[in-house]
Amino acid sequence: MSLKPLSRPLTPEDAAHLLKRTAFGATDAQIRALTGRDAREVARELLAFDQSLAPGNPFRPAEAATPAAGIQLTRAAWLFELLYGPHPLRELLALTWSNHFVIGTDKVRNVPMLTEYLALLRRHAATTDFTRFTLEVAQSPAMLRYLDNDQNRRGRPNENFSRELLELFTTGIGH
Repeated sequence: MSLKPLSRPLTPEDAAHLLKRTAFGATDAQIRALTGRDAREVARELLAFDQSLAPGNPFRPAEAATPAAGIQLTRAAWLFELLYGPHPLRELLALTWSNHFVIGTDKVRNVPMLTEYLALLRRHAATTDFTRFTLEVAQSPAMLRYLDNDQNRRGRPNENFSRELLELFTTGIGH
């Protein structure tokens, strides 16, 4: 069953609901700015995000004194981006993808790898090419470390990476 596109201009209630679903709510000014506009046009604008980040993020993972502190600062920096960044929908989608293509920060424990992985999730947040996205995730140093690819040895490959890629991330068990 496909959904019929909204054919009327957005009401204030529509705009508030849309911003509640694509961000963390909205101010009255943001709601008024969308009221009366075409819903399809607004949706295209919400999905047309670039890779800009929130200015003035006070959390700097690269400056951490220890790997554990770097992980905490990475989490805090992402939370700041979720709340104050220019593209809350991109961050919500990246959060969704982080739950699909999951890695464990406690296992990766490398701030540059985590930062690059988060950038990858942001780049593909509203992807139309799942194959390319999956390939880039599979080549990501954070994912390779998380799935023990560094334990491969000649004649003794570690099957964790391939099994997880197929069973968890793409085809599912039994296919």
